Amino acid sequence: MEELPRKTVENSQIGEAELWSSFFHPLLVKILSDNDRDIRLRWPDMVASEKGQGRPDAIISEVTSGEFGASLGFGEYKTSHKCNTASLCKVIIKLTQLAQRSININSIKSVLCFQIHGFGIAFYMANLNHEGVYTFTQLAKMEFPRSLEELPLFVNMKTISLLLQVSQCFQKHCYSQKQCLDLKTKMVQEVNHNALNSLIHGNYSDVRLCHINFK
Repeated sequence: MEELPRKTVENSQIGEAELWSSFFHPLLVKILSDNDRDIRLRWPDMVASEKGQGRPDAIISEVTSGEFGASLGFGEYKTSHKCNTASLCKVIIKLTQLAQRSININSIKSVLCFQIHGFGIAFYMANLNHEGVYTFTQLAKMEFPRSLEELPLFVNMKTISLLLQVSQCFQKHCYSQKQCLDLKTKMVQEVNHNALNSLIHGNYSDVRLCHINFK
């Protein structure tokens, strides 16, 4: 947490690049990267190796023969003052599409995803366990500290336990995966991103009930 400022800074003063680089990356890299196993958490500003629809903000990649190989996870981030519930829902859809494509292309069962909104973060696991049924399950949700002043509120048994659960789940279900060729019979083609967007109305209402809790 050496990147944290001593005093809390207003959210509106923090841009997206600073948000992930100073506040989230130093901790996430400890639980989602492993140099010994050639697993890297990256913020590449480019499409994933699977060449799918959309460009993820973060990718958890295997490194194979000097190249980034299978994507074992994806992440998206947004500042809290520049997005609404509708845009957060679109991010969830984007993550599910990226995860589904990685499962299909790499013949793996599980992909980890995370969504950063302001200083809140939610972790998800995408799985293909049954024919044509992809699940997207929330693993944990928490608030990261904005400064050293807030660090004592973050460092507690509940938060540490949640982070350990995410790390263990990632290691168990994503690290040690081998290609499962029998998954081919369960897969379905991913939904076309443009076709899905065409079904979403252009006008949004923040008053309307959202069934996904982003707080």
